[in-house]
Amino acid sequence: MAKEEDEEETEESLAAGRFVEMFLRHLLQGIDAKEKNVRLRVCQLIALAMNSLGEIEYAKSLAQLI
Repeated sequence: MAKEEDEEETEESLAAGRFVEMFLRHLLQGIDAKEKNVRLRVCQLIALAMNSLGEIEYAKSLAQLI
């Protein structure tokens, strides 16, 4: 039973990791935009995503403790 839970958790982690990677790659395309407001928002979203990655890992470690 624990093995199944580990496999499910691994699959979820991989899916989340792929999503974050694709999302950041998509945002990085906006860095070259002509419009300065677009570049500003892209930078803000990237910064928010990078800052939140630590919180996501922290939440996962807390969930494992429970």
